[in-house]
Amino acid sequence: MNTNTHDLKIAVGQIGGRMYYGVPAILYRHNLLSKLYTDWVANKFPVNIFYNAFPAIRARLNSHVPPFPPEWVSQMLATSLIKHFEKKLFHYTPWQLHTQYYYSLGTALEKSIIKDNFNRAQAIFMIGSTSALVFQEAKKRGLITIMEQIIAPSQYTLALLQEVCDKYPDWQKVDEEKMILTFWNDQQWKEWDSADYIVCGSSFVVDAMRKIGGPADKTVVIPYGVPLSGNQGQSPNNYPGGRKLRVLTVGTLELRKGTPYIIESARQLQGECEFVLIGSIPQPLPRLLRDLPGNVKLVGHIPRSYIGSYYQWADVFLLPSLSEGSATVCYEALSYGLPLIVTPNTGQFITDGEEGFIIQPKSAEEITIALSKFLNQPQLVKEMSAKALKLSPQATLEAYEQRLMNFIHTIKPN
Repeated sequence: MNTNTHDLKIAVGQIGGRMYYGVPAILYRHNLLSKLYTDWVANKFPVNIFYNAFPAIRARLNSHVPPFPPEWVSQMLATSLIKHFEKKLFHYTPWQLHTQYYYSLGTALEKSIIKDNFNRAQAIFMIGSTSALVFQEAKKRGLITIMEQIIAPSQYTLALLQEVCDKYPDWQKVDEEKMILTFWNDQQWKEWDSADYIVCGSSFVVDAMRKIGGPADKTVVIPYGVPLSGNQGQSPNNYPGGRKLRVLTVGTLELRKGTPYIIESARQLQGECEFVLIGSIPQPLPRLLRDLPGNVKLVGHIPRSYIGSYYQWADVFLLPSLSEGSATVCYEALSYGLPLIVTPNTGQFITDGEEGFIIQPKSAEEITIALSKFLNQPQLVKEMSAKALKLSPQATLEAYEQRLMNFIHTIKPN
C-alpha cells in the first residue's frame, strides 16, 4: 500500500461536530478524506430544509455543519432520531445515557461503516465514538486504524475522582459514576488493542495511559486548535483594578471539571471577584450550588456561537479540571487574550507564570492564591494577556492542521 498523502484515503467516524469537524475537514482539504460517517449534519437532507428555512435556529445548528460538501457525508439520521426520542421518553439515568444512548449510537455508527465497506478507504479514524467493533473488522481487511483518545483513560479518571466523590457525595451518584467509568474502561482496552495509532491532545493523556499500563507506545500527541476568534491584532486586555476581577469558566458543572473548588474559592473572594460559570447544571442541585455566594452567576448551557461575548467580558479564564484530554475552551480563551488558571490535567501548553498560572487540582486555596496575584498586581493581567495573544496562533485550527498533517505523513502501512 502506498501511504503517500495523495494516495491515502481515510474514512472518519465521528459522533457530533467535535472541534468543528476539524479532522475530516483537514483531510478533505488535503484530498485524503474518503467519507465522514456521523450521526447527523445540518447541511444535508432533510435537516438542511429547516436549517435554510428558519434563520432563527441556525445558531443552534451551526455546530453540525461540516465545512465541506454534504456529498462527502454519510449520516444515520433515522437511528439518531430514534435514540434521541428514546432518551427523552424514558428519562434515562446517567448509566442508561452512557450504555443505551452513547454506546448504542456508537456501535450503530460502527456497523454503518462496516456495511459500507469503509468506502474503500485505506485507513479508518474514529473520533468520539466506540471503535472496538469497527477496528476489529478493519484489521481483517488490512486497514490502518487510528483513534482519538479524547480524555484521560477512565481507569485513571476513576482513581482521581474517588477522593472528590467522597468529599462531595451529593454532587453526583458516586456508585453510578464508578459503574459508568468502569464500563468505558473495559471498552477502551478493547479499542486500544486494535488501534495502530492513538492520537492524544496532550502529554497528560499519554502519561495517564502509561501509569495504568496502557499502550503508550502507540500514542502520538497532537494538541488541538480552534477557529480564529476574530480578535487578530487586538490589544492585550487591561484590568485597571478598582473593581471586581471578572473570572470566567466554561464547561459542564461537575466534579471532573473541579467545579466545587471554584465555588469554595469564590466564597473566599466575595467582594473581590465575580465568577460566571457557563455549562450544563446538574440536577438535582448539589448543596454547593443551592447555596451559592452572591458573586457567582450560573449561565447554564448555551450555544458556542453565544460564548464570545463572555470571553470579551472576562479578565481571566479558570478551569481547575481533574481530568481532561486538552480542553479546547482554554484554546478559545487564549485567542481572546485571557490569562489562564489551569491544572496540569487540563492538558494545556502554557508556561506557568507566563500566559497564566498552573495550579494543582483539587485545591480551592490554590485557585484563591492565583486569583489574588491578579488582584494584588493588576498589571499582571495585561502582561499575561499579551503573552496569551502571542501564544494563541499555536492554538488555531491552522496550527492543528499542520500538526495533524505532520502525523499523517508518518503513517506506515500495516
